[in-house]
Amino acid sequence: MNSKQKALQLVSKGIKASETDIDTATALFLQAWAHDKSDYDVLTAVAASLADLGQYETAMTVLQEALQSQGESDIICSLIGKIAINMQMYDIAEKTLSRSIELNPNNTDGIADLITALSAQNKFAEAEAFIQAALDVFHDSANLYNALGNISLAKSGDRFAAIEAYKKATELDPKDSKYIHNLAIAYYLDEEAQSCYEQAITLAPADPQIHLSYAIYLFQKGKIGEGWKHYEHRNHPDLGYNKSAKYTHDLPNWDGGDPTGKKLLITSEQGIGDEVFFAAALPKLYECAEQLFIGCEPRLQSIIKRSFPKAIVDSHSDQRNYSVRFRSYPEIERNLKDNTYSIDAACLAATALSYQCQSADDYKALRGGYLKPDPTLVEKYSVVIRKDGKKKNIAV
Repeated sequence: MNSKQKALQLVSKGIKASETDIDTATALFLQAWAHDKSDYDVLTAVAASLADLGQYETAMTVLQEALQSQGESDIICSLIGKIAINMQMYDIAEKTLSRSIELNPNNTDGIADLITALSAQNKFAEAEAFIQAALDVFHDSANLYNALGNISLAKSGDRFAAIEAYKKATELDPKDSKYIHNLAIAYYLDEEAQSCYEQAITLAPADPQIHLSYAIYLFQKGKIGEGWKHYEHRNHPDLGYNKSAKYTHDLPNWDGGDPTGKKLLITSEQGIGDEVFFAAALPKLYECAEQLFIGCEPRLQSIIKRSFPKAIVDSHSDQRNYSVRFRSYPEIERNLKDNTYSIDAACLAATALSYQCQSADDYKALRGGYLKPDPTLVEKYSVVIRKDGKKKNIAV
C-alpha cells in the first residue's frame, strides 16, 4: 500500500469515526494529511472531511500548509473559498475563488461558489453578469443553472425564474438531490413540490435539510402528523451549531407515553418565538406529570416560572465551537449529579408538542393563553394604551 492509499484509508476511518466521535475523526484526518502532503486527492479529501465536521479552522490550517508546500493552485484556492463561505467570510471567499478561476477558467464549481459569495454580499449585478457570461461558455453545467436559480430567489424572490433554472439543472443532472430540493422549495406550495421533495429524499435519505424543508411544506399543507416525522431531523449535527445542539443532560428520550407519575425534562430549542409556540405542550404535561422540569431560553425564565409555578425551571447555557453547540441546564444538571433531583426522561419541546398534536384540530383544542405576563407590566402598558385610545395599537 503506497502513501496515498494509506492516507485515503485513514480518511475513510475518520469518516466512520465522525458518526460518534468528532475528536477521533479529526485526529484521523490529520494523520492522513501527515501521511501524504503531496497529493491533491488526499488534500481534497482531508480538507473537505474536516469542513464537513465543522472544523473549519483546522481545515484552513491544512490548506495554508498546502499553499506553503505545494504552491498556489486552483484546487487549493477553491477549497479555501468553499470553507470561507461556510464560515460566512464572503469577502475572503470572493478573493480566493476569483483567483481559483483565474488559475483554471474551466472550474465551473468554483464559478458557482463565487456566485454564492457575491450574492451573499448583495453584489447581485456582478453575480448575474458573471453567471450569464459563464453560461454562454458552459451551457451544460447543472451547477451554474442551480446558481442562477439561487440568484433569482435571493435578489427578487422570483420563484418562477428560479423554477426554470432549477428545472434545467435537474435535466442536466437528475441524480443530484440538491437541485431537486431547490426546485421543490421554488415550487413553494404548488402540488409539484411534493413529488420533488420525495424524489430528493429518495436520492439523499440522510440529508436533514431536505427533511426539514419537506416538513414545513407538509405543515403548511395541513398534513401535521406526516410533517412531524420529517421535522424530527431538525437537530441533526450536519445542520451546524446555529441550528442544532448536543444536550449534556445524558437522560433517555421520552417516548411520548403516559406522563402520569413521570418526572420529565422538556428542553428548549430553536429561536425564542419557536420556544413560545412549542410551550403549548406544557400545560398538559404540567397537569399530568409527577414533576415537570423545564429548560428554557434565559429571557423566558421569569414568564415560564410564573406560568408553571410548581415546575422546576432552568435557563440554558450554550458552549460552542465550530462544529457543535453544547447545551446544558446548569442548575438542573448539578442537582442531578448529586441526586437531589431524579428525572425519568427528557424531550425536546417540539417533539413534546408533536405527541399532542397530530392534526389541525388537535392544535385548535390547545387554543387559550398558557403564559402569564407580569401583572405590573400589564398595568403599566394598559395605561399607555388607554392614553392613546383613538389610535390603532399594533403589537410586534
